[in-house]
Amino acid sequence: MFPLYNAFNGFSQSLFKFSATTDPSYVYTNSLAVQATARTYIIIPSGHNLAGNTMTVHGSASGAYAGEEVQLWTGAVPAGEFYQLLTTPLTQQYCRVKFQGVLYHAVPQIWIGDRITPVRGPEPEYKENDIPNLLRITCDSGVTGTSILGPVKRTWELKFSGVEAADLVKFNTFNSLVSYGADSFWFHPPDDTQGIHLVVLDSFLVKTQDNPAPKSPLGPTWAIELKMIEAIG
Repeated sequence: MFPLYNAFNGFSQSLFKFSATTDPSYVYTNSLAVQATARTYIIIPSGHNLAGNTMTVHGSASGAYAGEEVQLWTGAVPAGEFYQLLTTPLTQQYCRVKFQGVLYHAVPQIWIGDRITPVRGPEPEYKENDIPNLLRITCDSGVTGTSILGPVKRTWELKFSGVEAADLVKFNTFNSLVSYGADSFWFHPPDDTQGIHLVVLDSFLVKTQDNPAPKSPLGPTWAIELKMIEAIG
């Protein structure tokens, strides 16, 4: 039974397991160019066996890892979903993630990216609902049958009003990074008691000019509607 870490495409996914004789274990990435935007967070979804193991993240300009690398973060990985702000942002082309501890390190995915946080928060009436995935059939006799097609999906609807130019740039950047709804991303709800969720846009991001005097010194401001649905499989 795999957790919610993959699945926005509906396909099953196996954990990546290292050799039992390999400690430490390494994962290397090459972004093919210097990072245009610094990467500030690392996420490992639930399903791993790294609890209590030490993880170290390095960035390198050359990929040699011969002393030129920069340590970006090191520490113990907790059980379950793990997301961590890097001590030093990743700006280099190459990145290495090192695991030390229990053998047979098993990892579902590793995400390294940036967090986008608008200055202006959402309106307080944001919506958060659980949507059942059901097929309900009513026979000619009037008898009703219901089949559960899959797990419940959580949805969010957020509205931001009075969004000014700086935040509008952030929303436009976000929209481009998720390919206007084609790609999944991690979302932290306004409720601080919740963790992060893997989601996709449930509809296109909507922007509406909402300043009654758009030609004022403040210029136009915007109301932005953001609808998301949990990406599960």
